[in-house]
Amino acid sequence: MVAQKTSTPEFHEQSIQYLDEKRNTVMTLAVSSAAISTSITILPGDTGTPIANDLADLSSKFLLVLGAIYLEKYALTLTCMVIFKYIIPILCLAWLVNNVIKWD
Repeated sequence: MVAQKTSTPEFHEQSIQYLDEKRNTVMTLAVSSAAISTSITILPGDTGTPIANDLADLSSKFLLVLGAIYLEKYALTLTCMVIFKYIIPILCLAWLVNNVIKWD
C-alpha cells in the first residue's frame, strides 16, 4: 500500500517541479554556451578558437548534467517503489527468521 502511494508522481510533485526548473536552467546554459562558441568561431582569425573549443566542451558537459537530472527524476519514483515493495519486506522477513532461529 505504501509502495503504491510513494511511486506516484503526485507524491513527488514538489521534487519533480524543482528538477524541471533545474532542467530549464541547464538547457538555457547549454544553448547559450553553444551559441557563444559558434559566435566566437565566426570571428576572423584563430584568436578565439581555444575559447570556442572550451565553450563547446562546456556545452557537452551541460548535456551530461541534463541527463543526470532526467535520471534523478525517474529514479525518484522508482526507488520508493522498490524500497517499500521489495527491500523492506525482505529485511523484515530476514529479521523474523533471525529471531525465530536464534542465530547468535
